[in-house]
Amino acid sequence: MTTALVQDLRQQLLEELDWEPKLGTSRVDVQISDRGVVTLTGLVKSYAEKVAAERATRRVRGVHAVVNDIDILLPMMHERSDPAIAEAAVRALEWNVLVPHDAIDVRVSDGWVRLSGTVDWDYQRTTAGDLVKFLTGVKGITNRITVRPRVLVPDVKARIEAALHRNADVEAHGIKVHLEDSTVTLRGHVQSLAERTAAESAAWAAPGVTTVKNDAAGTQDHRRGRSHPVTESDTLNREIAARFDEVAQLLVEQDASQYRVDAYRPRAGPHAGLGRALRGRE
Repeated sequence: MTTALVQDLRQQLLEELDWEPKLGTSRVDVQISDRGVVTLTGLVKSYAEKVAAERATRRVRGVHAVVNDIDILLPMMHERSDPAIAEAAVRALEWNVLVPHDAIDVRVSDGWVRLSGTVDWDYQRTTAGDLVKFLTGVKGITNRITVRPRVLVPDVKARIEAALHRNADVEAHGIKVHLEDSTVTLRGHVQSLAERTAAESAAWAAPGVTTVKNDAAGTQDHRRGRSHPVTESDTLNREIAARFDEVAQLLVEQDASQYRVDAYRPRAGPHAGLGRALRGRE
């Protein structure tokens, strides 16, 4: 990606971030590598704003990976204790009909929420994460909920391909579907991260799928509209960006757990009565 293209993409990103109403008066800066990896920096007032900034970035054509280094400074009025956040998270899960709340455990440490458990569908996993993301006082989330293995329905590969063709957000001719046991792998070229995410969601909707490996990618020249081959370096950059936040979250949790771990579990169902709080070394 040339310097001119980088500058053009950066301007588009800044305009898209300025256009995002969820960011309010927060200001986010953008840095771009020559491979299209975008690093977000700045200061926002909530985790919800941090998520909104990343989603806005992913909508822009030419972005191939996002590293979200935005810091959060909660206003005093939005500060909440770990027990209060955990209570709010449990209530949010209990009040949503799409989530099997009895199967999900919630743990909070220093404003960071960790979800774990096993569900039948990926949409239940993602919905649980989305419910907690926007709670007051939350500083970050680690979603460790897994999808329970199920028997695959017949012709699942063909059904996923049909779903991709129906999806207005996906150029289905550029994506190939590979199925091995209950794992779906997507390969090919996409025009944006938004299209990549839409394709992955379509694959997750197939009954019996427990894992989706999304290898669909493309280096888009957003001025000329051409997709170029993806290099090994491109793949490495995407993997680093995709895992960066996850590793950072785990490190934060492990460090915090040396001092205090507050664990909350549902009051009803198979996990009831397992305790409200665990205390580590002070």
